[in-house]
Amino acid sequence: MSAGILLTLFLCNLALAADSRPRPPTSEFSREPNTLSSILEWGSRPWEVRSNPLIVERLNACEHPGCRVYFILDAADLPPESLRPPKTDRELAFVAALDDSLQRDGPAPWPILVFSAPDRWQTDADLFTVASTRRIILCDQKEICRPATAILLNSLYWGVTDPPPSWVDRCLVTLVARHELYHAKRAWLRAQKTALVASAIETRLRQSGIFQTDRNGLESMVHQSIAAREEIAAIDGPLGSTVLMPAQRRSILQYREDNRIRLAKILKNLTDLFRSDDKPGCKQEIGYWLENLFRDT
Repeated sequence: MSAGILLTLFLCNLALAADSRPRPPTSEFSREPNTLSSILEWGSRPWEVRSNPLIVERLNACEHPGCRVYFILDAADLPPESLRPPKTDRELAFVAALDDSLQRDGPAPWPILVFSAPDRWQTDADLFTVASTRRIILCDQKEICRPATAILLNSLYWGVTDPPPSWVDRCLVTLVARHELYHAKRAWLRAQKTALVASAIETRLRQSGIFQTDRNGLESMVHQSIAAREEIAAIDGPLGSTVLMPAQRRSILQYREDNRIRLAKILKNLTDLFRSDDKPGCKQEIGYWLENLFRDT
């Protein structure tokens, strides 16, 4: 990648207007994680399945002098040569909509960058295949690192240059921008919440006389539940105030329903961890307790 492209990528850091130095959202860490290993420990779980981080070195230009390298996590489908800065009308409209959302809702706790690349796994141009959020780690020449996020635009949709975006397209752009911003602000928080919720469930299991649990399996279910809840919340926020084509709205509502069903199945699996068949109403009480646990943690 050329220095010009890399410079443009970092000019898309839309959290730059505010002090976006990340702060750990809980008191679990006494100081801000600032090394590659400490950020990975803080913001990911050991059981997560992903490829080795995609590494791009010698940036030569970024939002602060001395930035040398960044690591993109969740990068199994991202060949480095496929990444490029936003350039089409649709992509630039997304950048503008994201900037507007940040101005209205407040800055993110870390930098947000925007990339465009073809998504080889998804080819349908509907809302939930056109963009995704990835975790990034930025490191400077002194190997001081910080978390960030990247919104990856699927260029199979956003790379269209003709015709120019219609007003309906712009409504969809705004919806996608607000949806992905919701995820981007939380991308590094899921690991800590997963660990806290799983620990609370383990404690209650022990209180019920159940001492053997598969911690990785438990965390995986908790993580899936958090992800499904986030998807539903990210849909509900902007959907009511956005004008969409009927087919687009149906697709979005179907995706929301898919996540609701997924969430109900996960909650049942978590409830089934407790041996409560001989106690009338116990499973229902555990279900209420789990809902409150996810909501309040």
